[in-house]
Amino acid sequence: MVRRVGLHAWVRLAYLLALFWLLCVPAAAGEPVGRIVNLFGQVSIRVGGSGPWQPGQVNQVLAAGDVIQTGPASGAAILCVDESQIKLHENTSLELRQVAASRRLQLGEVIPAAVVQTVESLYKVNQGEIWLRNKNDKFRFELETPAVTASIRGTEFNLRVGRAGESVLTMLEGLVNFANQYGGVTLAAGEEGLARPGQAPTKRVVLNPADAVQWALYYPGIFSPREIPLEISRLPGDSPALQAAAGEYNQGRLAAARPLVAEVLARQPQNPAALTLMGWILLQEQAPGEAREHLQRVSPANDLSIVGLALAHYRLGDQSAALQLVQTALQERPKSPLLLTMAGYFQLLAGNPQEAQRLLEAAPQLLSSPSLY
Repeated sequence: MVRRVGLHAWVRLAYLLALFWLLCVPAAAGEPVGRIVNLFGQVSIRVGGSGPWQPGQVNQVLAAGDVIQTGPASGAAILCVDESQIKLHENTSLELRQVAASRRLQLGEVIPAAVVQTVESLYKVNQGEIWLRNKNDKFRFELETPAVTASIRGTEFNLRVGRAGESVLTMLEGLVNFANQYGGVTLAAGEEGLARPGQAPTKRVVLNPADAVQWALYYPGIFSPREIPLEISRLPGDSPALQAAAGEYNQGRLAAARPLVAEVLARQPQNPAALTLMGWILLQEQAPGEAREHLQRVSPANDLSIVGLALAHYRLGDQSAALQLVQTALQERPKSPLLLTMAGYFQLLAGNPQEAQRLLEAAPQLLSSPSLY
């Protein structure tokens, strides 16, 4: 009889294999203490805590002393050799001061927890927000902010550090000693600690601590331009030829639509409707760079050109530019269901589910307007 292996067992096995790979793969810059497993937007690394900032890359090996920094609408996920999983929200700075490798994974052996020695890692969050999970309850580590030091053992939590150094730590599981020179508190699951520079930490009970880490949920940016039908009849430069091209596009016949639009652009290189339609054709043809060139030339810009340009930025790896583009459009243009929906989409990618929900709920209220765009 073959026994079925539960989902949690497979997840645990994959996690252990990933950590073993991290420990065993050689790194040119010395012993690895962590590796970037996912990132989006603007993520920079300062090697050893000094020198110039360098763009971060997926699978990049990190060493002790490295500082990871995320920009607006950006984020990163890191796996460390002490079994810590860390996610960085936007505008966050994290320093890997010291990371002690878990003995359970050294030399390719899974050592029983009973024989694991007490070792410590040290992380520093200068500003921003992180989620950290480490399920090894025999492993101790410390987390520093400008206002407090947290001594932690086997835990899951969310930490926010403001510009003035104020630190809020929300516990989801485990225990933490939240202290500075003025005093300290012990936090358990469902409790939140607050520390300000120059003041003793305090704590309170949180009714729904899971709300603190909603941003950490990963939402893949899977979206096809074909999901949005193109209506160009109200755009400047519209013509019967472009109407025919839009019809072909909406039916999925890109090969028939492209020459019709190209013919218009050959005569009128700055035709707004033709540039918009060609940009969306190029998006579907997996040519985001060319799509961006066409959509940037649309003047005056329209909702379709703005959304298409945002999708081109995202396809090219610049998520922060995509989000900024739709946010600016919402401030400067009349709101439309299309803009609100796509703004919600990019907020969701940026890890802002509450703002995404607000925008997406507002979009249907405008469906009675004369134009979708």
